[in-house]
Amino acid sequence: MNGFHGQAKGNASLLCKPLSKLPCFLQKGFFGKDLIDNADPVSLLGINGLSRQDDLHGPPFAHQPGKPLGPFITGDDPEPHFGKAEFCVGGGNPHRAGQEDLHPSSEGKPVDDGDRRFPQPLEEAEKGLALPRGLLSADGIAQGKLVDIHPCTHCNHCNKGYNEPRHCRINASFGTDQYEVTKAAKKKKVIVVGGGPSGMQTPRIAAMRGHDVTLFEKGPYLGGSLPLAAMVKGVEVEDLPSFIQFFKRQIKKLGVNVHLSKEFTPSDIDKIKPDVLVLALGGTPTLPEVPGINRRNVIKSADLYGTLRLLIRLFGPKLLRSLTKIWMPIGKDVVIIGGAIQGCQLGEFLTKRGRKVTIVDTEKELGKWLYPERKTRLFYWFKKKGVELISGVKLVEITPKGLSIIIKDDNKQFLEADKIIPAIPLAPNLELMNKLKGKVSVIYTVGDCTNPGIIPDTTAAGWEVGNKI
Repeated sequence: MNGFHGQAKGNASLLCKPLSKLPCFLQKGFFGKDLIDNADPVSLLGINGLSRQDDLHGPPFAHQPGKPLGPFITGDDPEPHFGKAEFCVGGGNPHRAGQEDLHPSSEGKPVDDGDRRFPQPLEEAEKGLALPRGLLSADGIAQGKLVDIHPCTHCNHCNKGYNEPRHCRINASFGTDQYEVTKAAKKKKVIVVGGGPSGMQTPRIAAMRGHDVTLFEKGPYLGGSLPLAAMVKGVEVEDLPSFIQFFKRQIKKLGVNVHLSKEFTPSDIDKIKPDVLVLALGGTPTLPEVPGINRRNVIKSADLYGTLRLLIRLFGPKLLRSLTKIWMPIGKDVVIIGGAIQGCQLGEFLTKRGRKVTIVDTEKELGKWLYPERKTRLFYWFKKKGVELISGVKLVEITPKGLSIIIKDDNKQFLEADKIIPAIPLAPNLELMNKLKGKVSVIYTVGDCTNPGIIPDTTAAGWEVGNKI
């Protein structure tokens, strides 16, 4: 970071020239022509790339013509810092005219709540905004290498906190001290098992370092649970399909040997003789400990995921999401056990499809892993839609007619429901690692396999392990 300002004269033209040569519709639609024309070139120094998405909640940084973009302040240091490879220049409407608003009730329609927590100041949004986002390579722009663009998937992860380092869920170097992938001193044979986010990120980085990488995925497509998440979240707000396509293009370009619909077995170790084995198997679905969990009115997550993966393969997440508005094999009254991000997003999905939803959790606080502003907006919408949120409960029993719980002050309550859906965070999945100890000299577990979390955690883990190999 210290050399940032000293490189101003030399690097500003590298970025500005290719941007100025972009077609007009790209300058205006992707980057904001006014911002490019008026921004101080020094403010763009060190930005290896730009990716542009309208901001979900309003920008963290406002751009003023002739003044540097920023500030990006960490700790008590008042000097603006600009992530060397991780800034994005954006403009336009933070509430995405023509797209599904973040406000869950909109479903692509204008929102007018009379509540200033959900403003839509279009005239203010056209002033030009700067915010950290996923990466679009400046060299890639100049050379036409669009395949190398890290797309902004509009998740708002980079905007989850203020006055602290920002991070990106697709560009894992953002917010770290390492922005470049260096060649390894020795080429190695690497096997990666599992094709989810960490299972795509790890072989990508390992291949960039010069290793010979083979990827096994037992399913018919890469992405793990991301297509399922895209179906639940929708693609209008978060562009998860572009996340998947980016990594698929990268590992193909880098020559990763990909085996789809192929379950990894120990015999593959004997055939390939890897120096390194990386297990990116994903987490293990969990169930709450409550009598009646095996009743027919309980939809277990493992069974649900299996069915939906088959349907996603047939229809794709976008079409399947539309079809669920017509029919789903779920009754009108649904109780979701689990109030973390998984349960909350499922609750939003079902509520939009006319279900009466109740979300319960044994934890005292609901909304784990939801970004603060997103949580505020979602819970506000839940209240308007009549979604009941009950935290700190004790699960007593699942009956054919619903769920019995104990709430505060030992009060017993019965929640009538046609279906009970557990949506509990995953547990680590280390069984295969324990079986393979001693068969490969170096074994890594990565992502949900070892530390279940959310997408940014898995891509960051893949970045870290890929750079270690």
